[in-house]
Amino acid sequence: MFQHESEAELCTPGSPLTCVNGEPTFQQDIIATQNRIDLKVHQVTAVATFGVTNRFDLSVAVPILDVRMSVFSNATINSFETASDIPPCCVHRFDPASSDAHEHLVDAAHASFFNNNTSSGLAM
Repeated sequence: MFQHESEAELCTPGSPLTCVNGEPTFQQDIIATQNRIDLKVHQVTAVATFGVTNRFDLSVAVPILDVRMSVFSNATINSFETASDIPPCCVHRFDPASSDAHEHLVDAAHASFFNNNTSSGLAM
């Protein structure tokens, strides 16, 4: 299980943060994810048999694979902070600057990720 780094030094007297047991409330935030991984494998095998002599046959099998994989993840930050606890600047949210072409920010607390790939050819 992943845990938030300890930042007890932020809970000083006069701090605008809400603290519980000497730790900032945001350290209890949870990121919940729903994940889906799809894997599809299609295989076709070509088989040929040749009669070399009347007592000896030679067989060849050539497997051809088509593999497809996709990954989808939907993440939500379940924050234990409220706007009344701390200034709105400090409530945890996904960073829009860190997203790439496979990520989509729905809003500050919801993000999704999707990627897929395929490969086909002879199996060795």
